[in-house]
Amino acid sequence: MEPVTNEALRQLAREREQRKQDKKQQHSRPREDNSGTPSPPSRRRRMATGVAPRTPSPRSAPHLAPRMIMNAAGVPGLVVVKNFWPPEQCTAALSSIDTGKDSWEGGFTLREPGRQAQHFGPFAWNYKPQKNGAWLVDSSGRTKHGPPLFVVKLLHDARALRIPEMSTVRDDEVCSMAMRYDAGVGGLPPHVDSRGLFGRAVFSVTLEGEGTLRMSLRGTQRTVALSPGTLFVMTGESRFTWKHELPARGVKSRRTALVVQPVNPRMIKHDGRCTVSFR
Repeated sequence: MEPVTNEALRQLAREREQRKQDKKQQHSRPREDNSGTPSPPSRRRRMATGVAPRTPSPRSAPHLAPRMIMNAAGVPGLVVVKNFWPPEQCTAALSSIDTGKDSWEGGFTLREPGRQAQHFGPFAWNYKPQKNGAWLVDSSGRTKHGPPLFVVKLLHDARALRIPEMSTVRDDEVCSMAMRYDAGVGGLPPHVDSRGLFGRAVFSVTLEGEGTLRMSLRGTQRTVALSPGTLFVMTGESRFTWKHELPARGVKSRRTALVVQPVNPRMIKHDGRCTVSFR
């Protein structure tokens, strides 16, 4: 083996420095795609030149949106997302809801003074219990099976928030409905959604009108303002321990909301073909 001379070491150092320079120039040169068009400068270069990188759109990555508030109003498990749906999405859903073509009832039906509802399936409350005692009925044998596209869109966007309790929610195992409240009259009394019927998350998006969500637990009350496009998701303690209500006086104008209650999958019976009923 020949001895390594000082000149050889200097030559190696020069070659190493040249490779560094070539690499630096390569990274600073705009990349080209298959069409020959240079790609935009990298995030690091935009930061170095003082040009702020583009913020990811909440519509394409809602889990990155800063509008999502965890444990909203100090209520554990309550998630609130302001402007979750843009006005055009709310308007599109309202237009479909108002036609009544996707609901089992064919339009809104009066449930209580000032409050109306229509259901989209695939499950719905059984307001007239049958002999089998089913609390929920499904869309087996119905011409409208549900859920319609705007409900599927809500499910997709809500799952994109990456809330753990939402990860197992399936489109075909939910109770979906539209609720409409008249200004100053329609409201919802304090209650906890059935712990046995429904899963670990219940959520709703306001499509029109203003309202107030009130959460209460042993004398403690918290409120959240609901405006068009606002989504709230109840998980954990807010879902199973705290009561929620919509005071009638908090409804400033006619309010319509889309509500989804995922059905507890352990309570669904199957006939090998589709979900048939809840008993």
